[in-house]
Formats: sequence, structure tokens, C-alpha cells
Amino acid sequence: MKKNQLAGLSLLSALLLFASWPLSPLTALIFIAWVPLLWLADLITRKSVFFGYTYLTVLLWNIGTTWWIWNSSDIGTIAAIGANSLFMCLPWWGYHIFKKKYGRRIGYGSLILFWMCFEYIHLNWQLSWPWLTLGNVFASHPDWVQWYEYTGVGGGSLLILIANLLFFELSMTARSKNNTRDLTRISLPIISIPVLMYGFCQLHYLRPSQLIEAKHNIVIIQPNIDPYQKLSSSTVSDQIAKLTRLSEKAVDSATQLVIWPETAMIEAELPEKISSNFNYQPVFTFVNKYPGITLLSGIETYKNYGTISRIEECSISEIIKCPLPLIFIPSKTPVSARLFASVPPEVKTTSSA
Repeated sequence: MKKNQLAGLSLLSALLLFASWPLSPLTALIFIAWVPLLWLADLITRKSVFFGYTYLTVLLWNIGTTWWIWNSSDIGTIAAIGANSLFMCLPWWGYHIFKKKYGRRIGYGSLILFWMCFEYIHLNWQLSWPWLTLGNVFASHPDWVQWYEYTGVGGGSLLILIANLLFFELSMTARSKNNTRDLTRISLPIISIPVLMYGFCQLHYLRPSQLIEAKHNIVIIQPNIDPYQKLSSSTVSDQIAKLTRLSEKAVDSATQLVIWPETAMIEAELPEKISSNFNYQPVFTFVNKYPGITLLSGIETYKNYGTISRIEECSISEIIKCPLPLIFIPSKTPVSARLFASVPPEVKTTSSA
């Protein structure tokens, strides 16, 4: 086969992967997205050549679906996408070697084993990158994957790999003669996959008519503030004003809980002085305005543990700073606001002669 045809199969696989990924409505394409790459594995004998085409496929898929991290770091994006694409090639490279050496069936098993191991490692090590875990493709369709309750996202990845292998076998069988029996044998499991998924979801997924009408509601506020301009382009007062304004637009008589981001109240303050902090007065005004509402917000506080004298006549001021604990502010009780540290306190020590 000509090089441009091989490149076409590589590009087609990348396009199908991209087109199936959230928030695309073409999610079902994921069940055939790897088929062109499986054809490439059959057509190419040289491992290095197959590795190159595989890298092209997953690199384009990575770029098409995770380009947005460029807004965080350009160099970091290039490194992350390049490295992640390289890691994704390894299961396919192993499949190509095993299929060539041990035959098609063992090759299929090796692909499933290698890919599932890759996803497990990639999810649990320091360089984890779970966004492109295959099972996450159903993120826009939670009603399709109610069975994730038992298998986790790995069950979706396994299903996708099996479906692609079945469709690949079906496409190969369709090209051969006297294939009616084989076509039937392969078609049955392909048909059974969506039927079983639909049946399970019908049994376990609550339809709107089955839902109990809620008597209370919760409001979650996301002010959509650029984190890289959060402290430079606005003040603490501006941020509090925006949060309270958005909250007042969203609450109603049934609202019981309002949740703000973990960095909503970022002016470090002693716990006993929070209620008297000038910048935080609009917060207490807001919760007192709406009876029955409790505000849950992130806040930065610190606690001074005083001065300790040592034999060498040095004084050490030990300050325990609790980064972004949670503050619960019930309505009508601003002074008795309770603080709960969300992470273990970080002890910072400064010394002076």
C-alpha cells in the first residue's frame, strides 16, 4: 500500500477519536475509532514504521482534545502532549510485536492487556493524565454508563477496545469470500453490546418521572475569574462583591446552602477577627439577608502561637497558617462562624536575633 494511503488511515483514526470525544455528539464513533490503526498494524511489517504512524494518530488526537492547556503554559503543553502521545504508542507497539510473533488472537489479548495496564499506571503515577482515558469518552452520556458503578471508568475502556477489535474482525471478514457464517458469529456480540448497555441502564437509571421533587436546593457559585489575573486585576473587595452579586441572583426561598470556591476569601485573617474584617462585611450581610441559608466558602486564615524564648536568647515567632480552610457561616450567627481546616496545617517558622 502506498505511503499516502497509510497516512490516510492514520489520519482517519485520529479524526474519529477527535470526533467522538466530549463534547461532540458523535460519541458512538469511538467504537470504530481504532479500526484504521488496526488495519495499519496488519499492513505494516516494520515496527519503526508502525510506531511512526501510531504516534501521528495519537499526537493529533492529543492536540485536538487537549490544546486548551496552552492557555496555562506553552512549553508545558508541548512537553505534555508530546510525552503523553509517546506513552500511548507503547501498548500499540507491543500489540504489533506480539501479533506478528504469536498470531492474531494473542495479539488482540496483548493489546487489551497493554492498554489497560497503561491506563492504570497513567492514572496512578506522578505524571497522571486521565483526560484521555478511553472510558471518559462517555462523560456527556452518564445514562449510558450506569454500570461504571461496578467497573469504574476502566470498564468503559475495556468495552471500547473489544468493540473496535470486533468491528475490525467484521471488516476483515466482509472482505473475504464464503464468509456468511463468520459474519454472523462476529455480528452477534457487536449487536449485543448496545442491547446490554441499554437494558442495564433501563433497569438502573432513574427517569424524570421517578425522581422525587426536591424541597430544597443548593447554589454553587463559579465567578469564572482568570486565575492568572485573580490577584493582579482585582481586589479582595471586588471579588467578594462579584460573589455576593451572583449569589443573590441565584438564591430563592428554597435555598439552604450556597457554595463558593476554595479561593473566594483570600485575605489572610485571624479566625477571631473574620467577622470584623472590613472586606468580609458584605459576606455576613449576605447570609443575614436570607434566613435559613448557610454559606460554605474557602478562606485563608492563620493563627499566632506567640513567642518562645530559647537558651541562646533568640525569639522564634511560630505562625501556623491554614491554607484555604473551610468556613461555615450560618445565617444570623456571624460571630460564631466555625472553621475547619481542609488540609493539615503547614508550620512556618521565622527567627530573629
